[in-house]
Amino acid sequence: MERAVENLPSRASRAQTDISFPVKEAAMAAISRVRLYAASPWYNGGSGGLYSDWTRKSDGAHFISQNKDNDKWGKAAVAAQRVINTGLYELHTAKIKASAPPAPLPATVTAAYAARPIAQFNPSAIDPYSSFAEVFNGDVMLRMNDEIIYSSGPTQGGQDSPAGIAMTSNMGGMNGLNLTHDVASAFYMADGTPFSMQPDATDAIGTDKTFSGYTLNTDAAKMYDNREMRFYVTMGFQYCVWPGTSASNAAYRNIVTNYGIGGNAGANPAVPVDYNHTGYTCKKYVHPDDMANTGSIKIKYFPVFRYAEILLNYAEALNELDGSYSEDGITVTRNDEILDAFNQIRYRAGLPGLITLPPQGEMRDLIKAERRVEFACEGRRYHDLRRWGDAYEAYNKPVIGMNIRAVSGTDNFRTAFHTLTTINDDKGRRYFDYKNYFWPLPKTALNNNSNLVQNPGW
Repeated sequence: MERAVENLPSRASRAQTDISFPVKEAAMAAISRVRLYAASPWYNGGSGGLYSDWTRKSDGAHFISQNKDNDKWGKAAVAAQRVINTGLYELHTAKIKASAPPAPLPATVTAAYAARPIAQFNPSAIDPYSSFAEVFNGDVMLRMNDEIIYSSGPTQGGQDSPAGIAMTSNMGGMNGLNLTHDVASAFYMADGTPFSMQPDATDAIGTDKTFSGYTLNTDAAKMYDNREMRFYVTMGFQYCVWPGTSASNAAYRNIVTNYGIGGNAGANPAVPVDYNHTGYTCKKYVHPDDMANTGSIKIKYFPVFRYAEILLNYAEALNELDGSYSEDGITVTRNDEILDAFNQIRYRAGLPGLITLPPQGEMRDLIKAERRVEFACEGRRYHDLRRWGDAYEAYNKPVIGMNIRAVSGTDNFRTAFHTLTTINDDKGRRYFDYKNYFWPLPKTALNNNSNLVQNPGW
């Protein structure tokens, strides 16, 4: 990757016709991610000696470091700083549109911004919902998106695209992309406080609410009201509205999903497996115009590396660094630059930033929580849980969703559907063991090379 940094063109000089080709900053982003993983507890002396007997045949060297090396956090911070210092990337923001004003910001957001402002994220000037949504839904061309460092695509999609998989069958989609209630609960409330189930959580909000062009249907449960904007961008839920504005047929526009039995998005006897099993799906890659029935899905690019990751990589590495570290003319230390990086993510999402730097452990938990919601359905969570050593606990919990077996139209349907339910069918069971931290080497590879060592537990 360092050789690629030397030889690839920079984003600043890349021709627009080469927009999908990797640039040197993409290689730098790859280095940032790998260095962060290398510094993380599971690979940096923090696995509690679980890999003490996992050694190379030739010289007995450990595959996993048995001693914590704090300089690895310094290397990770420097790697992220290199990308930041290029000045070529920033978080995407969208200006407020008079025709589609955003939801009013809570006082906690404006107060935090007043105490620690960052000019380009002035809450009176940007729309947090559109700012986040446009990164993923195809509303902004790749060449105009200064957040994307490297992406895969383009894809206009069909049933096999993220948009097509998430859409319900009556929209021409597969209706098979399932998210859990744990994911939904990870998103904050609009004022930045953690979500918690209240006694009236399953009651209907009682009236349509519209902000930034998004409509929260009157039948939506109160647990989905007053949430942070990334929740509405990412999550599809019971009574969620799918605009489908490109469809000429009114039957395909403004579809309100019902995942219960007999509902328009419920289990179909003709399709015994491929249906929504949890009452939640991913809308992150769905544009309001998208409609699979008519084949009208906007061209999209999947972000492999984006600037938000670099900022959170930098914040995490600095937070874990003891003392200071210098490399390539860059010196890093645990200081308020953590807040500057972290708050950019928060302000763009319409959440309150941090005014003072918390203790290391508290800041660590905040960064973990932020990565979970910021990168939902982007492929980061699985690897984050492994590198932190948190996968065993996280993946041995029951899969919780809504009760999709509730029968639509019955008197107690709302209450029955919104009952937290353990998913025990073939899509809901999961198990994670120590050996799952690494995949096995194929037996054929071991037979062909006697120097190879099988990964632990296999």
